Amino acid sequence: MPNSLSVDYRYRNRSRSVFYLIAFIFILAAFSIRFWLLKVRVFDPDEFEHLHGSWCIFKGMMPYKDYFECHTPFFHFFLSFFYPFFSVETNAKNALRFIFFARQLMWVLTGASLILTFRLGKLWRGTRVAYLGTFFLVTNLIFLHKTLEVRPDVLSLVFWVGSLAVLMHQMHFNNCDRTRSFIMFAVSGALFGAGVMSTQKLLFAIPGIFTVLLWYLLNSKIDKQFNRGIRNFICYGAGFFLPILLIAMVLHFHGALRQFFYYNFILTSQWKESFLPYESLILNLTRQNEFLVGFGLAGLICTIYKILRGHPYAFGDIVLGINLIGLTIGLFIIPVPHLQYHLMFLPLLALFAGAFLIEAIDSLDNLRINKSVLESGLLQVFMKLTSLITIG
Repeated sequence: MPNSLSVDYRYRNRSRSVFYLIAFIFILAAFSIRFWLLKVRVFDPDEFEHLHGSWCIFKGMMPYKDYFECHTPFFHFFLSFFYPFFSVETNAKNALRFIFFARQLMWVLTGASLILTFRLGKLWRGTRVAYLGTFFLVTNLIFLHKTLEVRPDVLSLVFWVGSLAVLMHQMHFNNCDRTRSFIMFAVSGALFGAGVMSTQKLLFAIPGIFTVLLWYLLNSKIDKQFNRGIRNFICYGAGFFLPILLIAMVLHFHGALRQFFYYNFILTSQWKESFLPYESLILNLTRQNEFLVGFGLAGLICTIYKILRGHPYAFGDIVLGINLIGLTIGLFIIPVPHLQYHLMFLPLLALFAGAFLIEAIDSLDNLRINKSVLESGLLQVFMKLTSLITIG
């Protein structure tokens, strides 16, 4: 007669396979429908601003000097490379085709951010959390609306989540050789720097990243690998400043560096109009995705509670938790926190939501298993007592 526990575990493995399949189908369906939505959804005025800015670069103009711009330029340079394939100035149909082509690029970038979110979740808490977190993210309406639009925030999101995934991968396989470790830290920093050069709002992630790296240095000192930790820290910083310095050199060569700093950092911090993110964040996000908000906050609170109580925790708990808190605080510092600025913390919130739900299910499942073990043990004791009484 097969053991009841082995049967239960085989059943659990089959259930997980079914869960993975269903989750993948739902994620793929939610992502695929975007390809139709990008053709019919109304255009935001900001999209034409970014399209025109990239066209100006294609025509040889320099942002901040030849025309006004208050966004870091990486996205506009990226989009300008595709204009030679479309005769947008002489053919109206081609101009319209390019607009929708740009939205299709956003669709591809969104797919990349979902894959990286899945990878980040898998490295942190395993495949189940990765699937569930990605599902929470792809079905979020704010994420849906803003990643359909032609925006630098979509490209910045790919760099941001990619930076966290590379950093998490390095910490997950911390025993790799020193050269690879240096490269991984440099790549993570370079991706973060490229994200900042896509939208300066990602600067609000710097306090969280600095805290994470400081925590890493303290732990490397405890593990007697402080010299290696210092070198990794330096490699991360060098990688971070590399794309920034490249952009600065290009702008300096064209006499636009001073305007770059003024329009991106000084002028944007002095907007006369300002509002708090209550309406955009709390009302919209809570009304549209109450499960994401509820489970995400519960997952974050539980993780913080475990860390403060001295329970064992993973490096990912520190990385995702601190950056989620830092980016949320940043929303209250940004003068005009529009919905697109929420994209950076949504993947982290979605992963915490998935982690909390999986942990809750596992806790209930363990209670059920423990109950069956207890009942089985009591039954065996009762049978032994019965046999003793019978023999007596």
